[in-house]
Amino acid sequence: MIGVQKINLIENNTNVELFYVDENGDEIWSMEYLASGRDLLTGAIFTSETTVMVYGSTNSADGVFAGKNQSSGYDGFVLPINTSEGQPEDSYTYDYQEADNGIKKIYRTDDSPNLLFVGEAKNTAGVQKIWLMRVYKYQPTIKSQALMFEDDEVHYVFGGLRRIGPNEYVMTATKKTLDREQVAFYKFTSDASTEEMNVEFLENYDVNKLIPGDSRERIIGLSNFKDGISILAGVKAENDVLTQNKFFLINKETFEVREQTYQYKPGVIYNHLSKRGAPVSYGLTGYVPSDDPDSGDRVAGGRACWVEGL
Repeated sequence: MIGVQKINLIENNTNVELFYVDENGDEIWSMEYLASGRDLLTGAIFTSETTVMVYGSTNSADGVFAGKNQSSGYDGFVLPINTSEGQPEDSYTYDYQEADNGIKKIYRTDDSPNLLFVGEAKNTAGVQKIWLMRVYKYQPTIKSQALMFEDDEVHYVFGGLRRIGPNEYVMTATKKTLDREQVAFYKFTSDASTEEMNVEFLENYDVNKLIPGDSRERIIGLSNFKDGISILAGVKAENDVLTQNKFFLINKETFEVREQTYQYKPGVIYNHLSKRGAPVSYGLTGYVPSDDPDSGDRVAGGRACWVEGL
């Protein structure tokens, strides 16, 4: 499944478009899901062999999002898709009286039918937060639990989440201030069996600036590492003249963080890290920049490589 945001520059709207391909990369079907606003896709998760849930945020109130409240700004959405022909089912939107809301990631666990939604929201006063919500059959079991609130100095951008125990999680985020961006790692507990889902932070670790000065830092992915005791985190840092990747191992028990100096292929900029297939394989999607730094062209894209072990 390949998802893109199709931008109409004339009407200034954005629709979700999906391409379903087989293992050889041959297209089975493609479909654009029409609405008149801006529909921003952030991910997808297969809930069965015939259903995939795509999710993100939208300010549309028509088309595939016809049931949404038009006055609520951006809401988080889930759109179930039948994979046999790409037909959409009824969409679900999540608002909770926030001015802007969106789903960043949906997680499934093997020991529960519940799904965990993680998102970002901004209330009418402009205060931003990262939230966690437990969902059963698309319906929240409790109003979202805030993980982090923006304060007067720091704005948080969600990076990724991994469950490391029945009630323990590792989360990554970017901390933004007026003149600085810095990646940070967190360990917290939240008991999903209780209605309140109270959150308690146990550990935190601020990564040193990867590029000195004013640079942008983002998490490109998290994965359980092959040693069984670590989380692998990928980071991309960039400024006006330099872009680079770094990889870190986070010990689940001690929360010790160490940098991986391994670089699979010089000259490739990686945008996404994912864990797929064999136990020692990690998928890295990236591109090769143009020799002309002013052109902005990319001379290669798509699946750059499969890295074993990192």
